[in-house]
Amino acid sequence: PDPVTAPLKDPALATSRLTFHESPDLIIRNTGNPPWHPDPPNEADLMAAESVRRPRRRTHRIFVMVHHRDTTPVAANDVNIDLFLQRNAPAGGIEGFSMNAAVRAAISETVAGNSPAMSPGLIHIGRINPDRPVDARTPQGASIDFNFNVVPRREHAMLIAVVTSPDNALTTADLAPANLRDVVRRSARVAGRKLRMRLHNLTASRTY
Repeated sequence: PDPVTAPLKDPALATSRLTFHESPDLIIRNTGNPPWHPDPPNEADLMAAESVRRPRRRTHRIFVMVHHRDTTPVAANDVNIDLFLQRNAPAGGIEGFSMNAAVRAAISETVAGNSPAMSPGLIHIGRINPDRPVDARTPQGASIDFNFNVVPRREHAMLIAVVTSPDNALTTADLAPANLRDVVRRSARVAGRKLRMRLHNLTASRTY
């Protein structure tokens, strides 16, 4: 597909702009938030939810929404969502994160079902699948709990989601661009969300 070049706009708020590292299909929620009904949420629920921008160093729930633009549904177990966390991310935009050979190899080999050595700072959070088949009319969500205690306070990090299926595999071209922003712009299989850890966890005398 052609790369995304126009500014991204939140469809729920016509005047609100999104960035390439704020995918509305990849969000973080506090585990103490009331559950959605149904859970996992539908597309409207996820679009309306606010993602945690500065997580505390504790367990949060990561949600991913999967879209399938084809007339033939894909079985739930055939939709793989591989989630990665990249520590030591650049403080600025994700165009500052270079897609070097080690990063490409770690992501592509993991998505292929292998267990490669991870490149510096890269963590494979895990693989999840939606509960129901995914078709063109019904995007499906999936979630996983993750303890962000592995990321030091104040450090910038990035969540990277890679969605594949037997007929929609990750290709060399998906990860070929020089930086993560251009990967997200050019590939329909990769989404990203940037975050920065809080300085402190919440205490009785201080709020953030």
